[in-house]
Amino acid sequence: MSTIKVPVTEIASFPVLPGLKPGEGQENFFGIDAGVGYQGGHFGWQVEDKNVFNWILNWDSHEAHVKLINAPQYVTLVQKITAWSSAPTFYHAAFTPHPPTGAFTSPVTEVAKLAIKVSKEEWLVLYEKFEVGLKIAPGYRAHSVGWTVEDEKDFVLAIGWDSVEAHTDWAKSEAGVESIGHLLGGVGDHGLWHMRLGGAVTSPGL
Repeated sequence: MSTIKVPVTEIASFPVLPGLKPGEGQENFFGIDAGVGYQGGHFGWQVEDKNVFNWILNWDSHEAHVKLINAPQYVTLVQKITAWSSAPTFYHAAFTPHPPTGAFTSPVTEVAKLAIKVSKEEWLVLYEKFEVGLKIAPGYRAHSVGWTVEDEKDFVLAIGWDSVEAHTDWAKSEAGVESIGHLLGGVGDHGLWHMRLGGAVTSPGL
């Protein structure tokens, strides 16, 4: 895993064990100091699978998150999380704009992770055509986009909407089909989900 010196956002997904829930602490790092470099973030629940809890955490850099992972208090944080979650996953995106506040403070956020099969130059042309249509879509709020730290061919879109229906209605419309078609021309594997905003994630260190 490479280390970069630009701000990044950690997108963490936690499948919640049957009959359990994150409980108190989901909004303040479960009382653990995230350390220097944590900028704050948001939590919410996935729409498609209501048993998946998400943290969207902003960092000064990927290195800042790695410092927490290597810090003594991280063991305690992991213990608190694994008490109610199995097989959590996370990756980092170098979003523009950062922090992706507009996208993740919308009522619903679309998160799409795309494996790009064309050159970055070709992808930029396709993405810019998509973005023109996105910005005038009914119910659109804001968006941030960027490449992942873990794989330089993976591109992430975080798009804020008034509702899931606003997104899906646009995606099925003539304008939406045309705009999304630009993207699909450069995409291989891809995944998409929506998150309903729950609230802010602070840290005792902030």
